[in-house]
Amino acid sequence: LHYDFRLELNGVLVSWAVPKGPSLDPADRRLAMHVEDHPVEYFDFEGGIPRGQYGGGTVMVWDWGGVRWLSPHRSGSGAPAEADDPAAMLARGDLKFELYGRKLKGEYAIVRSSKDEKAWFLIKKRDEAAAPGYDVTEQDRSVLSGRTLAEIAAGAERTWHSDRPASGQGGGATAFLDLAKARPAAFPAELAPMLATPATAAFDDPDWSYEIKLDGFRTIALVRDGKVRLLSRRGLDATRQYPELLTLAILTRAADAVLDGEVVALDDEGRPSFGRLQERTGSWVRTRGGPVARGEPGAEPHPAIPIVFYVFDVLHHDGRSLQGVPLRDRRRLLEAILLDGPNVRRLEAFGGADGTLLFQAVKAQGQEGVVAKRLDSVYRPGTRSRHWLKIKANREQACAVVGYTPPQGGRKHFGSLALAVLTGEDLTYCGQVGSGFDEKLLASVMASLKPLEAGATPPANAALAPRETTWVRPALFCEVKFNEWTREGLLRQATLLRIRDDLTLEDCRREPGPA
Repeated sequence: LHYDFRLELNGVLVSWAVPKGPSLDPADRRLAMHVEDHPVEYFDFEGGIPRGQYGGGTVMVWDWGGVRWLSPHRSGSGAPAEADDPAAMLARGDLKFELYGRKLKGEYAIVRSSKDEKAWFLIKKRDEAAAPGYDVTEQDRSVLSGRTLAEIAAGAERTWHSDRPASGQGGGATAFLDLAKARPAAFPAELAPMLATPATAAFDDPDWSYEIKLDGFRTIALVRDGKVRLLSRRGLDATRQYPELLTLAILTRAADAVLDGEVVALDDEGRPSFGRLQERTGSWVRTRGGPVARGEPGAEPHPAIPIVFYVFDVLHHDGRSLQGVPLRDRRRLLEAILLDGPNVRRLEAFGGADGTLLFQAVKAQGQEGVVAKRLDSVYRPGTRSRHWLKIKANREQACAVVGYTPPQGGRKHFGSLALAVLTGEDLTYCGQVGSGFDEKLLASVMASLKPLEAGATPPANAALAPRETTWVRPALFCEVKFNEWTREGLLRQATLLRIRDDLTLEDCRREPGPA
């Protein structure tokens, strides 16, 4: 057993044999023998090399991810200075970089020995990713297929011949996938995301899987010919909002691909923060037909607040639509083609047999909830499917803003917002929300409400609203948390969570609360 460490550089895989394997422990200096460069086609190979050939035996993709080159020098603050030319660092025998793998993360150096030009040392730097006492053998499964070496060895149909030219060898990581239901298709110009149906309680079922429900903006990424285009849930072009996600062109190992995921901003504890995401995009409020606001196409992003794109599905790959392929195989393909990077990560899926336990853990951590998905589900763009279920940890409701009341006391702009939900095809008044606002939000919401007064009609049940309510057209949407529904169908003790510029009226149907 030994490990090979490879870095993609100038069209080849620069390679070292690391007998004891890489480490996250800065105290370990791993011997790394510099060997011949490997072709890029070898990047995702997992299978067997015939005995007697170079590297003969079973090959596992133990880890993979993105790399960021660092400078051998440091800035005055101790942070990495601007990246040096990696080819020049390699020639000097002192290559420094940061890894964004599934297992290996953080800063490393690989340094040539002064006694033997073939002998180098792979060294982990002291940073947040360091793990003293790290044992590489405790993680013994492939990041692509989840298989052990013994399980990979059983797949004798996957073979790499190291004594033949690299081109046309095949047998890569996608060989274990069942893509029989993929269909040739033109690359889509747009694609509406599939949506989950609200449910009341988590459950345990091995035919399902679970993901943590993220508090961010749903985003579709179109990756083709080295270019990336990002679409919001409503089909708006969001590419300028997230310039750091242009690295998807490098991190996606495909000629073309369509990825589905969620853009989030993380708080200081690493949890998704919708407030920080709104601050990043400037999307406090948006009105249909109004002027462009920060966060809309044509607006400038706020890159000082970092974002992460968590990808959980792949819908198109190398000229084929995957919408008819079962989720379990779409996920396996995603594992095989997407590298992790500084701002791109694959969203982890958990086994459905532990769905209840995961939901309890998510609720205890104060997170939003979970999404359950059938493993045999196909992808139906723009539909809300019962094969995907969203299970929230708290009572929350998406509402249309249909009016406001005058301010009282020292408050400016308005007192509370009148809310409504869809009941069948009718918009029905469901209560007021007056808490959860700061001065900035009060002013921006009021600026958006004024143009909506013209042509407004009261919703059903409007008689239950305060008499002084000024009605507006339902073009502004929000999410609130609340204690319960009253017999009259009103929200009790509602508090504003967030203004949402990516929702539609159809999203404002009454949702079941958590069990």
